This record gives sequence, C-alpha cells and structure tokens, in this order.
Amino acid sequence: MKPNILTALVIAALLASPLRAEESKPSPAASADRVADFGINLDGPVDYGTEFPFVDLMKTSREWISQREGVWDSKEPIDVDEFGNVKSLLPGQWAVTLMATETGKIVPPGRYRFFYEGEGEVTWDGLGRFVENAGPGRDIIEVTQGDATYIKMTIKSVNPENPLRNLHFVRPGHEETFKQEPFGPEFLALWTKAGTFRFMDWMRTNNATENKTWADRTRPEDVRYNRKSGVPIEVMVELCNQTGANGWFCIPHLADDDYIRKIATMIREKLDPSLVATFEFSNEVWNGMFSQSQWADKQGMAQGLGTKPWEAGWAHYSKDCRRMADIVDEVYAADPQRRRRVVSSQAANTHIIKQILKDNDLAKHCDAIGIAPYVTLNVPVEGKDGSPGAAEVAGWSMDRLFEHLRDVCLPESTGRMDKHAEVARANGLDLVAYEGGQHLSALGEAMNNKELVEILINANRDPRMGDIYTDYINHWTEAGGKLHNFFTSVGRFGRYGAWGHLEAFNQDPATAPKYLAALKWADSRAQVAGESQAPGQ
Repeated sequence: MKPNILTALVIAALLASPLRAEESKPSPAASADRVADFGINLDGPVDYGTEFPFVDLMKTSREWISQREGVWDSKEPIDVDEFGNVKSLLPGQWAVTLMATETGKIVPPGRYRFFYEGEGEVTWDGLGRFVENAGPGRDIIEVTQGDATYIKMTIKSVNPENPLRNLHFVRPGHEETFKQEPFGPEFLALWTKAGTFRFMDWMRTNNATENKTWADRTRPEDVRYNRKSGVPIEVMVELCNQTGANGWFCIPHLADDDYIRKIATMIREKLDPSLVATFEFSNEVWNGMFSQSQWADKQGMAQGLGTKPWEAGWAHYSKDCRRMADIVDEVYAADPQRRRRVVSSQAANTHIIKQILKDNDLAKHCDAIGIAPYVTLNVPVEGKDGSPGAAEVAGWSMDRLFEHLRDVCLPESTGRMDKHAEVARANGLDLVAYEGGQHLSALGEAMNNKELVEILINANRDPRMGDIYTDYINHWTEAGGKLHNFFTSVGRFGRYGAWGHLEAFNQDPATAPKYLAALKWADSRAQVAGESQAPGQ
C-alpha cells in the first residue's frame, strides 16, 4: 500500500468517529515514515484556531477578559500570578476566558474534564455546560456542537488565600494521559510524513515584544500557550521526540545572549539525539511589515551599519545571525551534526541575501539559505505595471485565474528558486524553504472586495491548485532545493488569506488539494531517497 493512501486511510478512520472516548488513540508514526525534505509550519495556538493541536483546550484559551455584570470588557487589570492564574478579583469583577471560538460546528464534543486546584466559583456558558463535580478539583463539563460561537468559562470569585490554579480543560478520552500525551490524535495523524515542524507561529516570533530574557519564556505550567513566547520549548521538543520529526526554532529578535544559549542548551539536552534542530534568527527580518524588521533598521542605523534604513537593517540581521550561530556552535561543539543554522532572505530579490552574506563571514557560519518561494498573486485595489487590480481579478472566471497562475505567477516563483539556488551553490550552502506554497492575497482595502476574496478562497479549494502545487514543488526539487516547509498546517480561509493546507483538523483530506499535493511530493521524495532515508540527512 502506498504511503499516501495509508495516511488518507488513517485520517479517514479518525474522521469517521474521531472523538469517541472509548476508542483507542493512534500512536505517532515512526521516524522512518517521515520524509526529510517535507516540512510544515504549524499554525499559531489561538482560541479561534481550527487545528486543535492539544487535548487540553485551556492551553489555547484566550487571555483573561475583565467583565462585570452587563459589561463584556471592563478594561480593568486582572491580578494574575507568574503562570497566568487569577490570584484575586476586584469587587464585582469577573475573569472570563474563551475556548474553541467560532468552531461550534467542529469542536470535539463530549464530556470534558475540568481539572483545577484551589477555591473559587466557576461558571460555563456557550458550548459548555456544567454537569457535575466528579471529585476534588475535577468537574465534568458537557461540550456540544452548535450555533454558539465559543466555550465560555467565567471565574466569578476566587479565594486569594487559595486561588484557582493548575487549570486544565481536557477532551474526552484523554483524562489520564493528557500530560504525557498532550497532542491531539487528529493533529498527529495529519502530519505523519513531516520530517520537520517549523515552530515560527508556535513561538510567537513575529512582532515579539516580551521575548528578551530567559525569564520571559513560557513554561509548561503556564495556563495557556498563546502568551509570552508562545508554546514552551519543552513542549515543542516533546512533539519532535514523540513523532520523530526534526524541529525548526526561531530565535526571538530581542533575545539576549543568555536567552539564546539557554534555548539552544535545552533543545540539545532534551531533543532526541537522532533528530536535528534548525536555528533561524527571528522571521523575515527584511520584511518591513514586522516590528523585528523595523527594530533591525533602527539598530543598524544607530550603529552606522548603512546609510539607508533597510540596508542597515540587513547588516544588523547579518550580525545577529552570526551572534546566534556562534552561540549555537558553542552549545553544540561536541555534536555539530545535530544542529543546522539558516540565514533567510526575500525570495524576490537575490540582492538582499548577497548583502547579508557578505558581512560577518556569515557564509562560513551557516548551513543553508532560506527563502519563501511562494506562487504569489497579491491583488491591490488598483493594478499597476501590468499587474491586475481587485476589480479585474474579482471579475475573472476560475479558468482565467488559473491561467494567470500558471502563465505568470508560477514562472516567477520557479525563477526565484533558480536564482537563489545559484547563490546557495556559490556559497557552498543548501537551499531550503522556510515557507512556501500559494500566496493568493487581497491587499489593503482590496480585502473588502467580497467577490475578490471569494475567488481567491475558491481557488484554494479547486483541484487545479493541487496541480499548481505539484509543478511548483517539482521544480523546487529540480533546482536543487532541499527541505521545504509549507505554510501553513491547518487554518480557516478568509479575507486575510487561505493559508491552511486544510481548513480544519477534521476536514476530509480528499477535499484539500494543497494537502494532497504536498503528501504526493513527500511520497516521491521518499521513493527517491529509498528506505534508508532518515530526517536530517
């Protein structure tokens, strides 16, 4: 049986009845099933996410909202401890969190267990209903699918001398194992072939403000993983260890040397020695839409690294990449084969990576150039220089849209692959993709054009998108590209884009052309490499 058919059958079996507590959960695939070149960016852990990566929904719950009777958000601060637990409330104040927001049709139903320590009054609303107390610190909450838009948990009072803490809201069937096996079974089944998980969004890399020192990091004991630095390093490493996939870690751009060293040390000590850790400094530091880029520009100008902000920013990024590489090399001095250092740049412009590499002797202190060679169709309100605008694209037929993707957008993408492959070869480096896939986006006010958004979304559901993907990724291989991290794993489609390779964790894979094309390529890479291939080779 071919691997792609096996994966589809595993997922289909899960989807047939994925949430019945009495059924056994699948075990993670062995590392031999994973394909070294196939990577996936994991979607951020948010309350409105459709991936459900954790069986404990408290880990993806929304930050506490201060409420009063009849007031949704009173804007008052909530007294919390270092882990995010509510320590005390003002008179008449409530602390509210939301889970499974806008997922009423797909949220895993059944009798959840709410675990806690301490004393306080907690009520449930929306998709959740209190059933009974099943013992000290153990309530049963019935979750049903329906029109309600969230599970609402409200702390109406708390004993400051013994506050509520160690909160967990666990899916049915996982009550006894959620600490040792924290990951959703459907989530694991979707990515049995992935040789690498890129944790950029899990680490809240973009626009980071709190990730400066080791003390700022999220810890496993934290109430939720969408605060501070995102998912704890320990949890990301545990995912790699349980699945046999490599990990790609993005160092926070504000991180001091001690923070970088301790991140690298924890990963080296806890990650299975057979697996490889990839280290990248932040994400898209060249991209002015992110605060890390603006920060690098300012730092570079202040240090006299260039006369233009963007050039100074590239130079500062080069310094930070070298700083990170030196620290990582120190940590991995005894086993350098277990680490990979990536310097990333804009796919559309080889000038940037050339400028970054020329400073700090960087080419000798990294292993690969990372780009995001998307098949790009960015649609502004008004077209220019021959590129179509919102009104024009909104009026296209689906045939016309795919004609444009194949004749214009795909050749642009493959050309960028070829040019960066030349740069990589000239510097003795591998070429990898930190992100990639389709990039059909409405820009700015064009996001308000409903017809435009609809055609871009529908294109992502069209089987022809799978054909575009196949040609795209095959050329990547032909150009000499190695690891390719598709963006992103699972996420709903909307006006901000259609990034998910599936729209929800329980989607029928047969209706997800991007996902199927990615698996098809993974199978082809596994066949070329042979049965002896292992992640990281």
